[in-house]
Amino acid sequence: MRAGKEYKMNLDLKIVLPVVIAFCISVVLCPIVIPFLKKLKFGQFVRNDGPQAHLKKAGTPTMGGLIILLSLTITTLIYMKKYPELFVTLGFGLIGFIDDYIKVVMKRSMGLHAWQKMLGQIVVTGVFAYYVEKYSDINNELIIPFLGKTVQLNSTLYVILLFFIVLGTVNGANFTDGLDGLAS
Repeated sequence: MRAGKEYKMNLDLKIVLPVVIAFCISVVLCPIVIPFLKKLKFGQFVRNDGPQAHLKKAGTPTMGGLIILLSLTITTLIYMKKYPELFVTLGFGLIGFIDDYIKVVMKRSMGLHAWQKMLGQIVVTGVFAYYVEKYSDINNELIIPFLGKTVQLNSTLYVILLFFIVLGTVNGANFTDGLDGLAS
């Protein structure tokens, strides 16, 4: 029984330690990056013709996702041997960066159009799905929660489910009008 407790403790450390390290990297980067973004005037651009309540968002530093991406990337490179999931994270991070860049530099408060974001997300997910199917050793098994049963999916169903899960997850908090940064 003792070996089981040691295994669980090692597993807990393998999960908790990277999270703590990523958090610490973010804490260190925030006081460096946020003043730098303010200096570059990378603040939220709000149109005058919008709701008056949105005017208070003007000047709020944007592109804070860079801090999250940096901390995740550094931690992932330290702890993971293979990085296919990092590609997805960086791909979606690039889409967010382009969106914020358009808002700040081009002074277009909407950033990328919805169809442009979705197209980018579909391309990133498609490249990831292709990699998973052709080059990874990930099997097409689906674990049914609470039952402990597994179901072997055919490749087509697996890719459709992968698209649904990845795109659903990435857009889940995005639709809350700018609160996606708070969700992280």
